[in-house]
Amino acid sequence: MPYQDAQFDGLLHGTSLFPARVPVHAGRHHLTGNVPGHSHDFLEIALVVSGRGRHLTAAGGRPLAAGDAIVLRPGPWHSYVDCAGLTVVNCCFAAELLRADLAWIRSEPAVNHLLWGGPSAPGNAGVFGLRLEAEPHSRCLSLLMDLAAAAGHAGSVHRIGVLGRLAVFLDALAAAAPQAPAPTAQAAASPAHPLVLGAVRLLESDLAQPWTPARLAAELAVSPGHLTRMFTSHIGLPPMAYLARARAESAAALLRGTAQPVARIGAAVGWPDPNYFSRRFRTQYGVSPTTYRASAKDAG
Repeated sequence: MPYQDAQFDGLLHGTSLFPARVPVHAGRHHLTGNVPGHSHDFLEIALVVSGRGRHLTAAGGRPLAAGDAIVLRPGPWHSYVDCAGLTVVNCCFAAELLRADLAWIRSEPAVNHLLWGGPSAPGNAGVFGLRLEAEPHSRCLSLLMDLAAAAGHAGSVHRIGVLGRLAVFLDALAAAAPQAPAPTAQAAASPAHPLVLGAVRLLESDLAQPWTPARLAAELAVSPGHLTRMFTSHIGLPPMAYLARARAESAAALLRGTAQPVARIGAAVGWPDPNYFSRRFRTQYGVSPTTYRASAKDAG
């Protein structure tokens, strides 16, 4: 068997591992051989504790050893190969946490780069790999194990305690990660604005809608220019660029997890023109939708 953890098996095959009250999972996994290629609709962060292996994504492969960390957005497929005693401690949490309970975290520049900017940088295909020094790696590992204990399935789960531990872990990992260029002073100093959160909710509630800056601004009763400035200062992207990324992530999950025709998937996420869908998807992941799907199957 290529992996030795029932919960990790659940991750690969889409079994829900989240406690009913808190959509967060964390645990330790021991990997040997090859782990089948897979994708999921939640965010995942993994810290390598010991052993060696290779991590494969649509962007290529990279060797893994103790001290490495991986951040995956929802949608991208990935696989572990040539694992020799590879031990990882990972954290998986539902994307809706970043739209509700942890929405304020978007205004934290370092965490914003860790969860959004780094994975979405050109050539990263939704995956952000980083190398940690010994001291921050040890601290992040300790915080992640504390989170695993708090989010465990045994006994009662306290939502505030779990989410608080998740926020502290994200802050520690973000502090140790390579940083993007300095954000604007407004984004660094102020929490996410209700106008921005409202725009995010509208976009994500129906990706297939033919959103334009004017239409989105009209829904929120503000001018397009004001909305774009506010959105960009808090999120780091203008509204339509954010929408394109969300559409690409949703399409990636459908390409990996369903047998729907490529054109139908494009239409489902708001890109009904197959050629335009292919161009926009390639911008996000570096490959066409068809190549992405084939690569994911080959990895499995």
